[in-house]
Amino acid sequence: HERSHEQSHDQRAAAALALASPPGAPPHQVAQLDLASLRLASLPSLLPFASLRRLFLRDNHLSSLPYGELPHTLETLDLRRNRLSALQETLDALSPLNALQELGLEENLFSSTGAALRMQVVGILVKTRVSRVGGGPRFLDDREIEVKEIEDAWDATPGEKARFRFGECVHRFSRDQEFERAEDRNDSSK
Repeated sequence: HERSHEQSHDQRAAAALALASPPGAPPHQVAQLDLASLRLASLPSLLPFASLRRLFLRDNHLSSLPYGELPHTLETLDLRRNRLSALQETLDALSPLNALQELGLEENLFSSTGAALRMQVVGILVKTRVSRVGGGPRFLDDREIEVKEIEDAWDATPGEKARFRFGECVHRFSRDQEFERAEDRNDSSK
C-alpha cells in the first residue's frame, strides 16, 4: 500500500512537470518552471533541465529535498509554504547550487521562524559558502542578505572580514551593473 502511495506521488510529480514545461521545448532549454500549488510531496527528476534558472515550488507538500537532484544552474528557488522541517538537511541539499541568488524558505515547519530563522539560515550559509565572494544566495525571502548580516554570523578576523566585505561589495556592484545592462538591452529591443 505504501509503495502504491509513493507511485501516485511520483506520477503526480511527473504529470505536473509535463504540464509546467513549455510545449515543444526540450528540457535542456527550459529556463523557468512554475510547479507552485500542485500538492507535490516529492520532486520529479529535474536534472534533464540543464538550463533551469528559476524554479517555483511554493505551496506544495515537500518535506525534504533530494541532494544533488536539482540543476546547478538555478538562480531562484522558491520553497515557501511547504512542509520542510530539517533546516540543515534542506540547506545541505542546496549546497551544490553555486548560482543560487534568491531563496524562499518562509512558512515551512522549521523550528525557527521570522528573524530567528533568517539568522539561522545566514549562519549556516556563512559556514558552508562564505569562503568565496558571491557564494550563496543574495536574497532570502525577498530581502537582500546584507554584508553586515554575513559578517555578524562569521567567526573570522577583522582582516578577513574586511577583505570579504570589499570583495562582496565589488561583486554585488558588478552583478547589479550586468543586470541593468541586460534590462537596457531588453528595453531597447522592444
